[in-house]
Amino acid sequence: MHEPARVCVGGLSYKTAPVELREHVALCREDAVETASALRREPGVNEALGLSTCNRTELYLVTDRVRAGRRAVVAQLAETAGAARSDIERGLFWLTGDAAVAHIFRVTSGLDSLVVGESQIVAQVKVAYRDAREAGLTGAVLNRLFAHALSVGKRVRAETSLGSRSVSVSRAAVELARRRIGDLGATCALIIG
Repeated sequence: MHEPARVCVGGLSYKTAPVELREHVALCREDAVETASALRREPGVNEALGLSTCNRTELYLVTDRVRAGRRAVVAQLAETAGAARSDIERGLFWLTGDAAVAHIFRVTSGLDSLVVGESQIVAQVKVAYRDAREAGLTGAVLNRLFAHALSVGKRVRAETSLGSRSVSVSRAAVELARRRIGDLGATCALIIG
């Protein structure tokens, strides 16, 4: 007997996995759609979406087989990374139901970013959602969830100080350099990496 369908999200983020592992599971847009499509073909998975940014790779699904869905997410990420499933398991986060829903709201609001308030995430989520929707991978549940999450992200920025200035990892690095060095106008720098 199957359980009721639930929203789930599993993946690796800057909070759960080292950058070396995150780099191996990072997905370009086409790979995010392909990975979500592979998940969608799993028994009991009704909807799927892949989101990959510099600090996270997340797979969202609606399934009535939560444990099997989790195993499928681990398998897909391990295949993408060319890594052992045990390596993925060590860095994996897995949320279901209300916790998964709250997570996407935190993501689109910039509250789950390496630099809180980072604004690029809304555009990244929008693209991931559009790609999955156009590929026929989302349905009523993820369509409603992501439309609402994107709306919440915009509203948070409009109604709070999170949207009041440019915030990103690169912007934070420049601000740190200004505090430590002072005027950067006459400073030469070499950036490697």
